[in-house]
Amino acid sequence: MKHSTGTDCTTSSAKLTQRRIKALAHGLSQYLCSTVSYSAIALAGVTTIVAANPVRADDYHYIGTHSLLDRWGRPASWAEGKLPGGGDRAIIAGSATGIIPAASAIGSIWITQTSALKTFNQSSVSAAITINGIDGAGVRTDAAQMINFFRGTNVGGNISIQATNEAGGGFNFSAPPAGGSTTGFLETNGYTVTFDPVNTANLMNVTGGYEIIGSGNLVKTGAGLLTIEGYTNNSAFTDSPAQYSGSTWIQQGTLALIGTASLRRSSVVRVDGVFDISATADGQYDPSGIPGGTSVAVLTGNGSIVLGARNLTLNEGGNDFAGQISGTGKLILQQGTTVLSGESTYSGGTDINSAHLYVGNAKALGSGAVNMQGTAALGFLVDDLVIKNDIILASGNTSAIDTGTFNETLGGDISGDGSLTKQGDGTLIVAGANTYTGSTNVLAGTLRAGAANTFSAASAVDLAAGATLDLGGYNQSIASFSNAGTLKFGTKPGTTLMIAGNYTGNDGLLILNTDLGGDDSATDRLVVTGDTSGNSTVNVNNLKGEGAPTVEGIKIIEIGGVSDGEFSLKGDYEIQGEQAVVAGAYAYQLYKNGKTNPTDGDWYLRSALKPKTVDPVTPTSPSKPLYQAGAPLYEAYPQVLQALNGLSTLQQRVGDRYWATDENGGTSNTTRSSVWGRIEGAHNRLTPNSTTTLTSYDVDTYKMQAGLDGQFFDGDSGRLIGGLTAQYGKASADVWSVFGDGTIDTDGYGLGATLTWYGDNGIYVDGQVQANWFDSDLSSVTAERGMTDSNKGFGYALGMETGKRFAVAPGWTLTPQAQLIYSSIDFDSFNDGFGARVSLKDGDSLNGRLGLSADYRKSWQAANGLISSTNVYGIANLYYEFLDGARVNLAGTALSTENDRFWGGVGLGGTYSWSGGKYSLYGEGMLKTSLAHPSDSFGVNGTVGLKVSF
Repeated sequence: MKHSTGTDCTTSSAKLTQRRIKALAHGLSQYLCSTVSYSAIALAGVTTIVAANPVRADDYHYIGTHSLLDRWGRPASWAEGKLPGGGDRAIIAGSATGIIPAASAIGSIWITQTSALKTFNQSSVSAAITINGIDGAGVRTDAAQMINFFRGTNVGGNISIQATNEAGGGFNFSAPPAGGSTTGFLETNGYTVTFDPVNTANLMNVTGGYEIIGSGNLVKTGAGLLTIEGYTNNSAFTDSPAQYSGSTWIQQGTLALIGTASLRRSSVVRVDGVFDISATADGQYDPSGIPGGTSVAVLTGNGSIVLGARNLTLNEGGNDFAGQISGTGKLILQQGTTVLSGESTYSGGTDINSAHLYVGNAKALGSGAVNMQGTAALGFLVDDLVIKNDIILASGNTSAIDTGTFNETLGGDISGDGSLTKQGDGTLIVAGANTYTGSTNVLAGTLRAGAANTFSAASAVDLAAGATLDLGGYNQSIASFSNAGTLKFGTKPGTTLMIAGNYTGNDGLLILNTDLGGDDSATDRLVVTGDTSGNSTVNVNNLKGEGAPTVEGIKIIEIGGVSDGEFSLKGDYEIQGEQAVVAGAYAYQLYKNGKTNPTDGDWYLRSALKPKTVDPVTPTSPSKPLYQAGAPLYEAYPQVLQALNGLSTLQQRVGDRYWATDENGGTSNTTRSSVWGRIEGAHNRLTPNSTTTLTSYDVDTYKMQAGLDGQFFDGDSGRLIGGLTAQYGKASADVWSVFGDGTIDTDGYGLGATLTWYGDNGIYVDGQVQANWFDSDLSSVTAERGMTDSNKGFGYALGMETGKRFAVAPGWTLTPQAQLIYSSIDFDSFNDGFGARVSLKDGDSLNGRLGLSADYRKSWQAANGLISSTNVYGIANLYYEFLDGARVNLAGTALSTENDRFWGGVGLGGTYSWSGGKYSLYGEGMLKTSLAHPSDSFGVNGTVGLKVSF
C-alpha cells in the first residue's frame, strides 16, 4: 500500500481480541511504519507498514576543524576530498567539537566513540540537512557526551536516531540561538523516526522552540529516556514541540512530556514502554479546553503511563490500552470508544464525557471516582469483575452501564444528580451506598442488589419489558416504580421493597418467596406508600411451607394510598376462575382486602374456598380450606384399589356345583376336577358419607380370572374342593370435587387359592385368599398435569362364605348365605406433581354380607344319554362395612373418606351344564345401592364364566 506521503509500505493486519474488536467499534484508520528493522509493526487496531530505505554506498570521514572555513559543505572537510551524497554514510571521529552543516543530504551519520563532537551548530535552520537513512540508520552516536542535534532536519526515509554508549550520551534537540530562526525542526515527511537511547544512561531531549513536524511517525525504543519539553510558561496555551500527525509508538524505555508538551496531534499513541506526563504543565489548556496534564488522540499498548498529578485526556475513540496507569492524576475520555484492560493504580479518577469505556480488569480504573457525563457508557470485556470505584452521575446525563452478557459488580458508591441506565443482557450487581437522585432505567438484563438499601432511595425506577430488578434478598427502598419487567425479591422469604411514591404496573411480574402456611408465614412483601395502578402478575415461590388453613391470609402487598392496581396470581393451576399456588395439601389464591378490614386495599394469599353467593350481595362464610387439586385423587385412591382387590361370591366364581338326578334316571357327576375362567365388569358411583375433600367418583372395573379346581376329599358327609386362581384387573376412576377433578387408572395382577366344602346335608363353606399387585397413574384434569405415574401398590384379601341349602319344593331351594371379606391395600409413598408427599395411612376394609338365594334347578337326560341341567336363581344381599374407610396423608394433612356402611343388592344368575356336567356356562348380574343415599351411591356389576370338568 502507499503511505500518505507516497512512501511504499507493506500492510499487515493488527490482531485484536474479539471483545476488543466489538468495543472498538470505530476501529483505527492510522498507519505506523517500522523503524529499526523495518519489518511490520503489530499495533492493536493500527494498520502497519514497512518503508523502503536506500542501501549504503560509501563511507566519508569528516576531518573538519569547525571553523568558518571548515564547513560540512567543503570537500576539504572530508578525508576523501569530496562531499558525501544522499546515500553515503558520514563518519565523525575527530576532535572537532562542533560542525556547521550545509544544506545537503546524507544517507546516515555515525559519531564514533572517539569523537569530541558536541553540536551541529547551524546558525540558521535554512541550512537544513536531509537525512535519508541507510539500512535503518539515520544518526548514531557512540560517544558519551550529549550532542546538540541539527537545528533543521529533513527526513528522507525511515531513520533511527541512536545513542549507544553505556556511560551516557545522547542528543539535545533545541531551538537556534538568538538572532537565527526561533524554531528548530525535524521534518518527518511521512516517514518513521525512531529515537533509540539504547541504554538507561542515554538521553534524548526535545526542548521548547524545537518542533518535530510532518505527517510521519515517531517510535521510541531503547532503555533510555526521551523527553519532549514544552515551554514552562503555562499562563496561556503554548503549543507542543511534538507537532507531527502520524503515530507514536513507545516500544521500550520512557517517553516523558514536560511543561506544555503533548502528543495531542499524533494520530495514535501506542504505549508498550513508559509514557510519563507527570511533569507536564499544571494549568495548561489545550484547544478542547481541558485543564492540566496533556492529551492524545488515540491510545493503545500494554506499557505504563505515569500521570503524576497531571491529567491525561484521550480526545478520540479507538483507544485500547492494556498497561498500567499510575499517579494521582485523572484520565479523561472525550468521545468514542476506549478499552482499558490493565491493572492501574492512578487515584485522580476517570471522566467519561460522552465516551464509551470498556474495562477488562477490576482495577483498570485505579482507585478514583468515575465521573459520567452526557451519553457516557461503562462496559465490560470479561465476566465477574468487581469495580470498587465510586461513580458520580452528572446532572442531565443519559449515562449507561452496559454489562453485555456478563455478570458484573459495582461495589463503590453511586452519587450525583444524574440517571443510571442498565443495558445488556447480563447482570449488574450494585453494592454501595448509592444516593443518586436521577432515575434508574433498567432496559435489559438484571439489576441486582448486593447489599441492603443499596438501591438509591431517591431514585425512581423504570423497569422495561424483559428486564429484571432483583433485590437479591436485601431490603430496599426506592422513590417510585414503573414495572414492565420482572421484580425478584431473592431466594428466601423476608425481603421487603419499600416504595415511597407510587407503583405502576405495566404488565410486569412480581416474584415473591413465601413459606406458605398460616397467617403468620414468612414472606417477601411489596410496600407502597403511595398509590397503585395498572396491571401486574404475582408469582409466589413456596420454599419451606407445608400449607395450612388461613383466616386473614398472608399479606404480600401493602398499599398506603389508593389501591387501584390489579395484581393477578400466576399459580400452578386455575380453580373457581382464579389461579392457585400449591403448598402441601393446600392451595392459595390471591385476595384483595383483608378479612378484619375489608377496605384496606392490601393483597393476601388465602387457602380458603371462595364463599358461595347466596344472594346478590351477601356471600356465605367459607367452611372449608382450599385443598390442592390432587387431594381428591389421593383421597379416592385407596377405594379404587379396593375395587380391584375385592373377592367374589362362590356362585360368581364357579357357578352352581349342585346337581340332582333327573326324573329320567340321569346321574350327576360332582367329583371331577375342572378348569374355569370368567370375566367381570362393574360400574360404581360413590358419594362418600364422610369426605375431607367433598369428593365423589365413578369407578369402572374389569377383571379376568381363571382357576384350576380339584377334589381333595370325598366322603360320606361331603366333598372338599381346592383350587388355584390367577387374575388381571383394570380400574378406571373419574374423580370430581370442588377442589379439582381427575382420573385414576390402575392395572392389577393377582394370584389366589380357594378351598370349598360341599356337605351332603346342604351346608357349604368357601374360603378364599388372594394377593394383588397394582400399577397406577393419577392425573389431575384441573391442574392439567400428572400427579404420579406407575405408582406401585399391593393388596391382599381373605374371605369366608357359608350357607345351607333348603329344599322347599320340587326343583326349588332356598339358600341363606353369609360372607365376611377382609381386604387390605397399600401403595408406595410418592411426591406428587406439586412436590407434596403422599402416603397411605389406612386402607383396610372388613365387609360383611348376608344373602338369600332362591334357586330353581332342572336336569334331564340328553339324547346322548348324558345329563344336562339348568340352575336359575335370584339373590338379595345386605352389605355392611365394619371399618372406618380410608385415610391418606398429604404433606402432613390427613385426608379421609368413608362410604356409606349399609348397602343392599339384588341379582339374577344361572348355570347351564351339559355333557354330564363336563361343560358349564354361568353368569350373574347384580345391582347394589347405598340404603342411606341410593341415588348418590350405587353400583352394577356382571360376570360370565365357562367351566370345563375332567
